[in-house]
Amino acid sequence: MELVNITAFDKLTAIQWDEKIFHRSAQVKFPQQLKYLIDEMYPAKIARLSERLKESRLDEEELEFLNAKILRLTDKYATCKKMLALREAKAVPITKEWAMHGTIYYIDLDGGDNGNDGLGTGTAWLTLEQYTTTTVRTAGDIAYVRANTDETVGVTIAFDEDGTVDASISIIGCDSVTNDPWSDSSDVRPIVDFNSGSYDLHLIGDHYWKLEKLDITSGRSAWGNVYSYATYDMHFKDCIFRDYSSASTRGAIYSLFAYSLKIENCDFYDNTPYSIYSANGNIIINNCTFNKGTTGLGGLFLYGGNNTIIENTSIGQTTAFSTYDIRTTRSGYIRLRNCIYNHIPTMAGLDYVLSEDDQQVKGAHKGYYYNGTITKDTGVVRSGGATSSAKVEPNSNCGLNLPLSLSPFNEHDFNIYCSAVETTITIYMRSFGVWSTYPTATELYVEASYLDHAADATRTKIASTAVLDDEATWQPFTVTFTPLQAGIVYVKLYLGKYEAGKGIYVDVYPVRTP
Repeated sequence: MELVNITAFDKLTAIQWDEKIFHRSAQVKFPQQLKYLIDEMYPAKIARLSERLKESRLDEEELEFLNAKILRLTDKYATCKKMLALREAKAVPITKEWAMHGTIYYIDLDGGDNGNDGLGTGTAWLTLEQYTTTTVRTAGDIAYVRANTDETVGVTIAFDEDGTVDASISIIGCDSVTNDPWSDSSDVRPIVDFNSGSYDLHLIGDHYWKLEKLDITSGRSAWGNVYSYATYDMHFKDCIFRDYSSASTRGAIYSLFAYSLKIENCDFYDNTPYSIYSANGNIIINNCTFNKGTTGLGGLFLYGGNNTIIENTSIGQTTAFSTYDIRTTRSGYIRLRNCIYNHIPTMAGLDYVLSEDDQQVKGAHKGYYYNGTITKDTGVVRSGGATSSAKVEPNSNCGLNLPLSLSPFNEHDFNIYCSAVETTITIYMRSFGVWSTYPTATELYVEASYLDHAADATRTKIASTAVLDDEATWQPFTVTFTPLQAGIVYVKLYLGKYEAGKGIYVDVYPVRTP
């Protein structure tokens, strides 16, 4: 049974097939690659896109894009199937040109020609879309784009195929040191210029692509300069994203359900409203710069179920953003390492931002939560305790129904191994500021969860009963219990009271007896 309906191609002549094979650049692919495209990639992609067409919320623009992509993938499927049949019938010679794995192509945005084969600098293609859209791609393919060239784009650039977990499909801008096949000795990144048009780089379910050393600019699409939907392992390296502007709430990169999106050594500026808008995915950002430039509301807007790591990155340090550096809502979980920024992250609900080596100061750690902040403090410590304390500062969102803890709501503050004997765990706390009314034992307490069965994994929780009564005394908050089997006891602190300018210090060295 045919996996894809290609009866429309039954009447093509041999000459027409030759033209189509060259047009799709299928003649340079291994039989094994063609079989993978025919048996797995194209049928699966067409099926997924066909299912997406059934969704009621799609607008006319996306419907048109999806239908065109399905037709194009069907054409590529038919072309690869014909190419494989010719190979198996030995109707074409086996040459070095088609026996390639991970083909290298060349694109000259000023002097190329899409009528060429793209396999050499003298036969380079003219446009990115010849590589991403028109021709057949397989894992390991690389397109080198000539430095100091410029494509003014008048279409949305669609991506069609996938790389693999072992080999991405790459587009790499040339430079004077690493990749200079034209011997230009230029480090000016090739420019992808959307010329204030409603166009973008558009990936829907296209996995394992890598874009490197490109300057992507001047889009006005509601989908950003780059739109990445339901993709895996999209990687941007040494790129510039600039001059994006849209009335939408999105950014120069707009990712939706994009997983393992990597952004490395990239610069963002003059993007309105955001540089990155990401919803429901996970991102790793390393060694990037985000600046307002002359426009730009905020740096990053991470929305709805985002798990994001940002490392060695500066936000708003050359030109500060007017409103947000990092904005997150609806369960955005962000971890910063060695980053510098201006504005305190803006959050909602159970969102949090944890900053290690905060403001690029080694050893400075801070946690931002919707209901307060936790700061590593080396100035106020308990004698005999840890060399630092946790400064716990609630805000007006803190209360009995949303208490503040040292760690995120879904983590424990301390994991302590205990034997099956009576055990006491003590956490020392003291106040900062004189509270008008100190928190009660139901507003500030330590809770321990221990194993309460000799064989099963059931647990019982027990809470401390101590209270603070002055600003200077380190008060022991204790819990005593007897586990019925040895194992980890989960300990968490809760502060469920807010008073302006008041909070607590916590000695982060828990004491276990015995």
